[in-house]
Amino acid sequence: MTQSNQNDLAKHRMLQAKALAREARGGGLNLGKKISVPKDVMIEELNLPSNRGSRMFQERQRRAEKFTLENAANGAYNTNNVRNQQMVLTHDDS
Repeated sequence: MTQSNQNDLAKHRMLQAKALAREARGGGLNLGKKISVPKDVMIEELNLPSNRGSRMFQERQRRAEKFTLENAANGAYNTNNVRNQQMVLTHDDS
């Protein structure tokens, strides 16, 4: 190989190394704009029974609804009941 061929090869390798280093740092790699998905599209996909994630989401929704309805029927989290109990306790202490 001649000296000019070696210099050209060395320059080529240096340029490749610089390009790889720039890409590794994120300077030369442009991935574009982040896509935002509207909430209604996500909810629509979660209502499809086609994949495991949506089935798990639906089961969780049913459990949460059942829990809410059971506690509402029992009055466990009714703030009026808590206030009434506090009032009864304070009147009993006097």
